[in-house]
Amino acid sequence: MILTPKALRGQLIVSCQAYPGEPLRDPRSTAQMAASAVIGGAAAVRVQGLADVQFTRAAVEVPVIGLWKDGHDGAFITPTLRHALAAANAGAHVVAIDGTRRERPDGLTLALALAQTVAGIHHDSHALVMADCGSFDDAAAAVEAAAVVVGTAITHPATITGWFAEALK
Repeated sequence: MILTPKALRGQLIVSCQAYPGEPLRDPRSTAQMAASAVIGGAAAVRVQGLADVQFTRAAVEVPVIGLWKDGHDGAFITPTLRHALAAANAGAHVVAIDGTRRERPDGLTLALALAQTVAGIHHDSHALVMADCGSFDDAAAAVEAAAVVVGTAITHPATITGWFAEALK
């Protein structure tokens, strides 16, 4: 599958994730939710966890955005290059990384983390990189680092989505 960012522009991307302890927290269930989302019109699906990426990749014929949540504080959405490469190696077409200025487990600044992670993914895989950003400045840093998809982080999604809508005008 050859994937370009333009292929997803304006399309529905559905996040199919369950947290530990929830009844659907199983890679097979995630893949089934993703397949149902595709039947309902999703152009891509977003899943969390390496096994979830693998199972979902086998279950759908649309791009899989993969991420690895690690921890609960600071940057925890695919927070390091090691996490990003693992998601890519699990089969993610697009690897979602934390593109916010939250504290990172490796101590890197946002600019350095983005630069190293995006360069590493481009060098060691065929995956694209999506940065989950918390502000317009975060998004600008992600684009400068060559992330090809920029999205909003979960914090204040309505406000951030408004910023992005204004920037796209």
